[in-house]
Amino acid sequence: MLNTPSTGHGAAIKQYSLAEVQLTNGEMVGMMISASPTLGAHLTKEMATTGFLYIFNETESLLIKAQNVAAVKLTKMTTE
Repeated sequence: MLNTPSTGHGAAIKQYSLAEVQLTNGEMVGMMISASPTLGAHLTKEMATTGFLYIFNETESLLIKAQNVAAVKLTKMTTE
């Protein structure tokens, strides 16, 4: 899940966001992902299409059935 807008100098900016997922049972799951908070719209479409919320980073990935997701919050943390 990368968001790499061009800086106009041939380099790309990598953004990191904290993805927090609230499950329907109240449990919270979170992970840092390399993406902009604007990824939320894409995640919504993918959940409707596949039936799963799929987020990942360089060391782990998380798949949750869409029916178990109550809310998703993406918070921009850093830019590289």
